[in-house]
Amino acid sequence: MARADTLTLIPLDRVAYHLQLDPWHFNGVTSNYRRNAFACDDTWYQHDWQASGKLSRESIATAMRQAEDIVARYLKWYPLPVWLEETVELPKYYKTERINYYNAIGGSKSVTTSYGFVQDVGRKTSALVDTVATVFSDEDGDGLDETVTITVVTTVTDEDELHVYYPGKSGEDSWEIRPVDSITIAGGTATIVFKKYLIPLWTEVEQVPQDGDAHIIISGDNNANFLQTVDVYRVYASPSEHITFTYDPSLGDCTTVPCAESTATGCLFVKNSRLGILAYTRADWDEDTEQYTRKYFNSPPVKGTIYYRAGARDLRSSFPNRQMDQSLERLIVFYGLSLLDTELCGCANTRNIWNYMTEDLTRVTDEGSHIVNWEDTRNSLGVTTRASLLLWKYIQNIRLTKSQNMV
Repeated sequence: MARADTLTLIPLDRVAYHLQLDPWHFNGVTSNYRRNAFACDDTWYQHDWQASGKLSRESIATAMRQAEDIVARYLKWYPLPVWLEETVELPKYYKTERINYYNAIGGSKSVTTSYGFVQDVGRKTSALVDTVATVFSDEDGDGLDETVTITVVTTVTDEDELHVYYPGKSGEDSWEIRPVDSITIAGGTATIVFKKYLIPLWTEVEQVPQDGDAHIIISGDNNANFLQTVDVYRVYASPSEHITFTYDPSLGDCTTVPCAESTATGCLFVKNSRLGILAYTRADWDEDTEQYTRKYFNSPPVKGTIYYRAGARDLRSSFPNRQMDQSLERLIVFYGLSLLDTELCGCANTRNIWNYMTEDLTRVTDEGSHIVNWEDTRNSLGVTTRASLLLWKYIQNIRLTKSQNMV
């Protein structure tokens, strides 16, 4: 798996897709059937130090994360659902009798999240379903086992809640195996299919170059070089943790006990997903009934910590919560690449894409210059490459009108 310590919304293998890189070579894997036989070397490495002068997957991840965060800041929503925890100030009331039920105009009390397109409320929770064996197969009959299939017995009925990870990593996000090809659940058994090049042994990925040999090659012909087991987790929004209210410590008796904040729990309801408006009420979770029981505020809380998942979903995708709108994904990828301070190595097709999208349109050279609208050069993305100007126009357009395919 093309993973990195820096977690990105866009799987790094999708970066390889947009750069027209061989996904096997991008993951550092070659074989007799996927040889790197060209004069140009498009085999990638995990770290810059593993191949002097070459761009690594870790460097790509850092640039992608920077680009994604910048885009989310300007759009006020993430281009893919993410789990968030946020502390917000709660509305103040001029009539104390209203603190338990209504706001000043008689409506439900509510708060607004920092990011729109709220999909779920509740704290992110992970639970191990099982550790299962990987089964390798040659689906196209070319002599290379390129496909991995796993099956796991589960009570989970929502395919979106099942995620696959490197074993022994406690379901840490940066170790998720993605993107998967398919997830199907039938008769209490989930079947998950993905590509073999996503799961090389990490000891193979982090090899140290040896004297006299500058290349680190993972053989794709030997299945022993890949994970024999993987962890399957259920990832979902905890129904028992929506919001935690905090009370002003000055309301306590500071003469007998140390001043300390006190807290209480509550539940949330999504009033407006697009704008991130959440209604709240004081309530306690009942483990027996698995429901909230309404309670009363003893005094007005001053703030609340809310747990939710927010981000736009592309309903044209097979996995709307995992696959970004491809037009926006493409723009973010190339914008992220233009933030790098190292040039990309690769074959002609990749170099042509790189040079075109990262070209500075305000630069005047002996070969000529570009006619660029002055307003376009004043975009807030920090650089004046072709990729950044295209992305900025997208952001400006989408601020005015929401795509009907995003929810």
